[in-house]
Amino acid sequence: MRKLFFLSLLMMQLIIGNAQNEVRFGLQTGATMFTFKADVSISNAIASTVPPINEFSALANFQAGFWFEKRLNSLLSIRWEVERSPGGAKAYDILEEREKRYKFFYLSSPIIVKLTAFQKKIRHPIQLEAGVAANLFLFDYGEDITFGTVNKWHYHTIVGLTRNLDNKWAISIRYLRDLTPFSTFEAGGVRVNWTNNRYVLSFSRALFTIQKKKKSP
Repeated sequence: MRKLFFLSLLMMQLIIGNAQNEVRFGLQTGATMFTFKADVSISNAIASTVPPINEFSALANFQAGFWFEKRLNSLLSIRWEVERSPGGAKAYDILEEREKRYKFFYLSSPIIVKLTAFQKKIRHPIQLEAGVAANLFLFDYGEDITFGTVNKWHYHTIVGLTRNLDNKWAISIRYLRDLTPFSTFEAGGVRVNWTNNRYVLSFSRALFTIQKKKKSP
C-alpha cells in the first residue's frame, strides 16, 4: 500500500507540475468483462500434481475510481488513474454440476498516454490510448480453488480508444493484458502462471480544472 501511495503522489506532482497551465480532475466507472488464462509448463515427465484447471469463461463486474489528465500539446495528453479494479472468471464444474465464480479485487494505478492524430478539425476527436498499470492485491472471495501463491503486486498493459462526448463526459473502451501473473502454482514438476485478460467499457466525467495563474510581466 505504501508503494502505491508514493507512486500516486509522485505522478500527481509530475502531472500538475508540468509546463502546461491546466489539469483536469474527474471520476469514472464502467463495466468489465474478464477471465483467467492458465499458462502451464511441465518440467517432470511423470508430474501428477496439477491444480484444477477448468474451461474459464468471462465474468462481469464494474470498476470505479478517479483520474487526473494533463494535455501536453494539441496531440498528446497523459492521464493518471486510481481505481478499484476487479479480476476473475467463472467455470462450470462437471463433478459438482454447477457454475463456480472466482473473484479477485485490486487497487490499480494506471498511467496512460492519449494520442489524437489526424483529427484537428473535429471538436471531440477519438483518442488512442496506451499505458501500463500497477495492481495491489486486496482480497479474493468466491469458490475454493488452488491458485497457488497470489502475488501482492502484478502489472498489466492497456490499449484502447476514448471519445469525449462533450466538455465533461467521455466514453472509452480498453483491452487489458497482464504482463506478470497474479498467482503462481508450482508442485511436482508442474508450474502454472495465472493471468487476467479484461475488456473495459467506462464513462468518465470531469469535475473541475486545476489551473495555474500566469505570472504578471
